[in-house]
Amino acid sequence: MGIQYPQAIKFHKKTAQLQFDLVRPKEEDNATNGRKRIKDGCIFLSLAKAKQDGSDRMDWDNKINLKLDPADIAEIVVKIRSNESAKLFHKSEAAGSTSTLEVSQGDRPGTYKWFLSKTQGENKNYGVIYLDKKDMFHLFVMFEAALPIISGWTA
Repeated sequence: MGIQYPQAIKFHKKTAQLQFDLVRPKEEDNATNGRKRIKDGCIFLSLAKAKQDGSDRMDWDNKINLKLDPADIAEIVVKIRSNESAKLFHKSEAAGSTSTLEVSQGDRPGTYKWFLSKTQGENKNYGVIYLDKKDMFHLFVMFEAALPIISGWTA
């Protein structure tokens, strides 16, 4: 079996791993009227904290997910390039959860703090990872390349 594309973009640090997965738009049958409908593409952001066992392994069983649409991606890129913090808030009535993402300047020069949290009922989960300028450059190039794909403008 060959490599499946597109591959996830991963940023692995000692304290956490941040992963981005590209999801292309899809045509689906509409059960109500039998017509086809387009399901929008997106980027799924996943953050897993390091396990507490002192190893380099991440706790993917308790990962935090957030679905990024084109407006979310634009918010992150524009705010960070303007030296501002990007703040996203997603509420899912169906899942009974809220998720937040804040991307801001890190404590050390040239770093960016990614803080992701999810609350579902009484359960709260959060994680933090710091990316450097090279990581952010890589990510932003990939974000910009992903926008036409998730918007359905490319085959």
